Amino acid sequence: MRICPICTGNQVIDGAIRFDHGGLLFELNQCLSCAHLFYVNTVEFNFREDFVHKRSIRGYIEKIADMEQTLSVVYNVLHENPSWKLGTDIGCGVGIVMDFAFTMRQCRMIGFEPSPDYSEEGSNVLKLHVVPDYFDLKYLQGQYMDFATCFQVLQLVSDPLTFLQEIKRGLKEDGVLILSTPDNEKLKDDNAVSHYFSAFSPGVHRQLFSKESLQAALTSAGFTETAIFRYNGHLFALAGSKDLSDIDLFRLNPEVLTDYYIKKLRLLQPGSSYFNGFWYRLYRTKIDKGDYQDAFEMLTSVDWFDVWSAEEINAISKPEKLFELNTAADGIIYYYTAILFLNHLHRVEYAEKFFELSFYLCSKIIQLHPEVSTIEKDIVWLAKYHQILALYYQGKTQQANLEAYQLRYHQKEFYNHIDHPPHDLIEKVVNLQEKYR
Repeated sequence: MRICPICTGNQVIDGAIRFDHGGLLFELNQCLSCAHLFYVNTVEFNFREDFVHKRSIRGYIEKIADMEQTLSVVYNVLHENPSWKLGTDIGCGVGIVMDFAFTMRQCRMIGFEPSPDYSEEGSNVLKLHVVPDYFDLKYLQGQYMDFATCFQVLQLVSDPLTFLQEIKRGLKEDGVLILSTPDNEKLKDDNAVSHYFSAFSPGVHRQLFSKESLQAALTSAGFTETAIFRYNGHLFALAGSKDLSDIDLFRLNPEVLTDYYIKKLRLLQPGSSYFNGFWYRLYRTKIDKGDYQDAFEMLTSVDWFDVWSAEEINAISKPEKLFELNTAADGIIYYYTAILFLNHLHRVEYAEKFFELSFYLCSKIIQLHPEVSTIEKDIVWLAKYHQILALYYQGKTQQANLEAYQLRYHQKEFYNHIDHPPHDLIEKVVNLQEKYR
């Protein structure tokens, strides 16, 4: 009889979710008491030995999907606790959370990252204190932390209760744990594996938490006060010994983030992955805020960025070729550049071409490197919609109608590896066709 690893209940559905990946069958059990999902397989991914190669680490640095959200969460908690000066980041990756906490709040952090490529980047480039190992209290050398961050790590461990207990032991009596993990609420749908593949992450993730099972895990670990939030497909939690529910956890701080990006760009080597990543985020933030002239000046001042042609993009057949791009975020940069041409420079013909390039490149990344294509999946159909809009603006009605038809009915052979466009976007395309009939 299966036992839930969180609430130790024995009402478990064996093989509640089954799917094939890479020729292997993966199964998840579901606890009926706390709605926890956990893999049947017992192979544990070794981050020390099976670390990803340079292409993946470069993509991680240059376009981390949720960096703005994560940094805003960290800033909002630190802002409410100005006396905090010492923390630890468990699963720190290349150290951006640690660097942000020190740069913007003068908090020093000890990071833990077992993957050698990632820990070396944080230590060597950002000069951070990163332990190249799994979290272990011995490395804290008797120091107790004001806070601990643990983003997108809990789902990786085989014994989450012991893991959380160890984190609590390293905190001060009033210390706080800040964590995030995928929310399994939507992962039981029939098409969930294709839509939420990064959350399933077969062969790497071990646990998929519900709000109930995360609450049970934190309580069992000894945290007496918890606040758990659902946000953008993830669970975020604050856990400690005092009431934490009043913190506005997800308030965005664009001015703070912009200030951070600018500070880092002044210090980093142009062309490096860190520089490219911060440049892309600052560029995107400027356009999102409507600071088009600033964004245009950023674009015209770079001498390290070349634009690939549609023919070059469509000729890419292996993931290794993507490594030759200027940045891992090229497809998204093309999209934002098209927005700049459309809304600021009013050069619709250039906007159309950049939207087309964005669609092609995002599609290619989804096809060849799906495990790192979260942002591209969000952008790809927006790029196609705006390309159709730009075609209508130019009076190219016949071509626009053809593209609209192919989008609505997922007709083109090139679309086969991309999920169907969302219904609200299809409705927008239908409205365009009616408007320009």
